[in-house]
Amino acid sequence: MVSLKVIQPLLLLSILTVAEDLARTCKAVPGTASWPSTSDWDALNKTLSGNLIKPLPPGGVCHPEQPNYDEAACPAVQRAWTTSWSFHIEDPVGNGYNNWNNDTCLPAPENPCSADGYPSYVINANTAQHVQAGINFARERNIRLVVKGTGHDFRGRTVAPDSLSIWTRHLRGIQVRETFEIETDRQPCKQCSYGPVVTFASGEDHSSVFAEVNKHGFMLNVGAAGSVGEGGYTTGGGHSVLSFQTGLAVDNVIQARIVTPDGKIVTANRCKNSELFWALCGGGGSTLGVVLDFTVNIFPSVPIAYYTFNFVSTGTDIAHFWDAVAYVVGKYADISKGGAMGYTSVAPALGTSPPGYQGSFTAPNMTISELSALIDPIVETVDALYPGEIQTVVDTSSWGSLYEWWTANPDITTATGINVVIGSRILDESALKHPQLASLIQKATPPRGLRLYLVAGPGTHQYANDWNSVTPAWRTGYVHAVVSGPFLPLNAASKAAAINNVTTTWMDPLRELAPNTGAYQNEANAFDPNFQQEFWGSNYPRLLKAKRQFDPNDVFWCRSCAGSERWEEVGTQLCKV
Repeated sequence: MVSLKVIQPLLLLSILTVAEDLARTCKAVPGTASWPSTSDWDALNKTLSGNLIKPLPPGGVCHPEQPNYDEAACPAVQRAWTTSWSFHIEDPVGNGYNNWNNDTCLPAPENPCSADGYPSYVINANTAQHVQAGINFARERNIRLVVKGTGHDFRGRTVAPDSLSIWTRHLRGIQVRETFEIETDRQPCKQCSYGPVVTFASGEDHSSVFAEVNKHGFMLNVGAAGSVGEGGYTTGGGHSVLSFQTGLAVDNVIQARIVTPDGKIVTANRCKNSELFWALCGGGGSTLGVVLDFTVNIFPSVPIAYYTFNFVSTGTDIAHFWDAVAYVVGKYADISKGGAMGYTSVAPALGTSPPGYQGSFTAPNMTISELSALIDPIVETVDALYPGEIQTVVDTSSWGSLYEWWTANPDITTATGINVVIGSRILDESALKHPQLASLIQKATPPRGLRLYLVAGPGTHQYANDWNSVTPAWRTGYVHAVVSGPFLPLNAASKAAAINNVTTTWMDPLRELAPNTGAYQNEANAFDPNFQQEFWGSNYPRLLKAKRQFDPNDVFWCRSCAGSERWEEVGTQLCKV
């Protein structure tokens, strides 16, 4: 028999725990007294002219118990799930990475399916007024609010259970201008006139914006994948083929229009609402409001020289392969200063496949002979280092414009419909000259490879650390190094192992290489325990102050985002710490 002396303290503890849970301040969820009634949602839908969606999980077509079950459509959805970004982009709750929906409805009949991992309602925002209505409704009724553009988000900011989602995909519009005058409430304004520029709505993607800009004879910062949305890409930083020369996409923002957490439409630039502008430019998406449009610098189109350089180990001493990799990577700062950038990667031996290096170098406004003069000596040294142990392959081509090259070489490496966590580190010149570069790169390379993007250089270095709120690591770095940890769906052990690998196993060697830099927040580890320092560095205190000023009640919240420390996810509910 259990003593009453034991039961009473346990009972008291249980009562206190329940009382504490009841007293917690949490966002409203279905089933709670504060969740809006059906008539409230109907009224919102009327305000939105019928643009409120009660979404169904897209994988539900493969589950007989779901209202959208369609046996004939299931095979096509299963194929599209892991092959088609457009499938996820054009669905109101589609998301490229299953884990951010908690694997709640995969298109596999043998797995469970529910809508629990998805927003409860979605606003298909076609106008600024739709965005305003959504923000006001969520703020006044204490509902968790998320923002989805295209669903290209490694950190899960575009989706949340029991939330209201503002879907910005259909906020469209592109205008190229030779000259542009910013709005100002400050006299004198240091610079009021700009041009050429393009103004694009946040729902546009790289493909649509670049196509229009190219028609006018210009180019701009865009990522490698054309389906990436402009809103999230730009607010988070935005590296590109041009960034090593022109700066990040966000460095080139001239003006933004945004709906703030209080529901107001605000124009922000360096002479009007300047602190909001500073925070918005680098603070990341889903944090300070919903961007309606950006106006950014564009540049006259120029020819492109392209140089691919690949090699594999053909010898028995694998250490020689990693020495060769270190030699090449050690030259990256020189390549950037010499006028070229690179998308490169290194992969370890896997099964019967030998370890290999892949490098694609692009040089705006250079000839093939000029680019070859820059990289040929590196290739020749690799050939001479270990004769018979390294097999190199080189190819070159020239293109009339960046747009021509970009459309002919689309990014087909970004997987979708998978479970994955990623991490990144920006490597500065001292990292590239590190005496242990070979061994640390080897330790940092996952089974699926380490990506080493040479996307920074003189262009990103020209801006001061506080030009905007991105991490100052961009002002000294050259290489954006990325590791990824895929894991099995509905498998907690596999997920935990992936998070540990990305957070510690593969990232620690990169931190040892570059202890004083940081991560590119758009392609970073959502579970990083030190995200404030890693994503924003010395800019974080000012960014946090701006978050508290412009969103004091945390209308916007996302995991590992600026100001997220005051809340935590408890099951599917968001509660104050």
